Amino acid sequence: MCGKPGATVERVKREAAREARHWTSALTSYAKAVNPANLPPFVLLDHDDKTLNIMPWCCIPQLSTSNGRLSSGLSSGNEVPVGALQSLRTLLASPYAAEVIQALRKASDRVVELLRERMRRDHGGKQWTIHRGFHAVPSMDTVHLHVISSDLVSDRLKNKKHYLSFHPDNGFWLSLREAESYIPSKKLPHPDKHYESLLKGPLVSHYDGSTFRYLSELKVHLVEQWRQDLKTRRPVTATASGQAAATAPSTATATGQKRKAASPPPPASAPAVPPAAKMKLAEIVNPVEDGSGSETEIEPEATK
Repeated sequence: MCGKPGATVERVKREAAREARHWTSALTSYAKAVNPANLPPFVLLDHDDKTLNIMPWCCIPQLSTSNGRLSSGLSSGNEVPVGALQSLRTLLASPYAAEVIQALRKASDRVVELLRERMRRDHGGKQWTIHRGFHAVPSMDTVHLHVISSDLVSDRLKNKKHYLSFHPDNGFWLSLREAESYIPSKKLPHPDKHYESLLKGPLVSHYDGSTFRYLSELKVHLVEQWRQDLKTRRPVTATASGQAAATAPSTATATGQKRKAASPPPPASAPAVPPAAKMKLAEIVNPVEDGSGSETEIEPEATK
């Protein structure tokens, strides 16, 4: 005997709502881990005493319970209340923004080096731009800094809004340096509605500005553009200081024949790649930068 259709619909709605709450609070549950080392290897990249680097490529603060209140020890003074860590907007409005963002920057440096090492390992010594930034209106609780490669090539790119949220020039994506520039004013320059409206625009390529009707067409274009860009880049190696340097060109032997200079092994200081982290560079599951190149990019040195 079948139950009432209305009851079935209501049950499905409740289950969907519960699943949505679980998804949006997933980062918070990771941040609250008593011992981050016990997190699954497909979740945790690494951690220090204040932050976690998790898959897919984002940095979050650690949270702990003190005197019955959830907080973070990211501040050198009082502990940061969890209310200040809901999003970039709430963080900027607090007195802890500078210290928290600096801690996330430091944590993300490790992820950047990991991505660079993987680029060199998997693509003949070549590497390309890496972005670090926040979403103006995040879809998940607990402030988190994304670290992504600039190609945006990923099987997990889900829909138009997802792509536009990572588009470096769309306005919804706020680079790490841009976020740091808002610390003195203690606020973002626009309300949430403005940023949300930016995700309703057309599918525009971040490579050449061309517009696409379907995400599947855009994905093909992204792969083509990334491959073309990769062909223009020269292999690099990491120097003792960790900076990228051009690989030595081919040299001539005494007989006039050319031989390739030996490529040195990856630097000992490069972080190891966790087995569970073997996925494409720009794999981004949610709505998961900046250095020597420009205000919004880490552009590898001597790669073109």
